[in-house]
Amino acid sequence: MWIRFDKDMGDFVEAVGIFHYWAGTTVVMVGASLVMLNAFIACCGVYSGSKFQQRMGSVW
Repeated sequence: MWIRFDKDMGDFVEAVGIFHYWAGTTVVMVGASLVMLNAFIACCGVYSGSKFQQRMGSVW
């Protein structure tokens, strides 16, 4: 995350022109957020015993 939010790294990306790398960090962070959300839903399903939440956690 420091690569994405560090001001010096942002200046470096602009100077070198590697914007695809910059966009790639955003894609990785969004993907990681979706995985964490999926894991949270699955854990809530196991805790509550809800078959629907368990299936959503394993399919999504």
